[in-house]
Amino acid sequence: MHGIDATSASMDHAEALTKRLLPGVFVYKVKIENDTIPDSIFVNMSGQVASMAKQFKAIPQLAGGFNLLCVSQGGQNCRGYIELVNDPPVNAFISWVAVQGGIWGVPNLGPFNPLVDHVLNTIPYNSEIQAHVAPANYWKDPYKLAEYTTRCTWLPMLNNNPDAPSHPDPARKARFASLTHLVALYSHVDTVLIPKETGWFWFYAADSASRLVPVNDTALYRDDWFGLRSLDADGRITWGTTTCHHQDYSSPCFDNHFVKYVIPVLAAPMGARSRGGYF
Repeated sequence: MHGIDATSASMDHAEALTKRLLPGVFVYKVKIENDTIPDSIFVNMSGQVASMAKQFKAIPQLAGGFNLLCVSQGGQNCRGYIELVNDPPVNAFISWVAVQGGIWGVPNLGPFNPLVDHVLNTIPYNSEIQAHVAPANYWKDPYKLAEYTTRCTWLPMLNNNPDAPSHPDPARKARFASLTHLVALYSHVDTVLIPKETGWFWFYAADSASRLVPVNDTALYRDDWFGLRSLDADGRITWGTTTCHHQDYSSPCFDNHFVKYVIPVLAAPMGARSRGGYF
């Protein structure tokens, strides 16, 4: 699953590499709506997940379960699909330098950057912005956490935050906790996602733009809001890092980390557990 400001074509190299290393494997590149860059920005996360779910349901090769590789914003898409739909079910979820803890910085979105930068830095939690600007759905202002919790319509819901209007849903937690394996990666040199450690579900402390809170020190993890701690305690999470730039999906750096983190998961029999821990 591709990220924001991209189309399914951005995953061409990953598809070719997977097919070369795992001959005979079925690979499908997800498309959002009409598979255009604006769709990745201006279709909200609920709409993007609905588009994914419709595609997956129509593919007979996925009926018995499948693995998901998701980059950048795609990590939110895929987590949303797992928690809200998961039919057909996801076996392993590979979150490649993806947004998981939220963001507080606008990526470069080409000609759309001035508009998106303006709304995210002024009225990100306005209902119209939440309905029509995808990154607003996971925009987390550390100086406005109460407003984020009550007015951001997506990430607090996915997190099963007990203070969010959506209220915790045991079904969302059960679907996420059903994963055989989660691979969570962030890049040491990522300058697009702020903070880069969002890939490990980390985020800034309240009222701070510098102090990061590791996920283990959050209520989200300690109280197991959506099943992350359950997966971790059971050895079903691989926490890893890369040294590739954020939008690098085709260089030798990408290939090396892909072989290290992704291929072993894809090569394992469906339902088999890979080794968890920090790598």
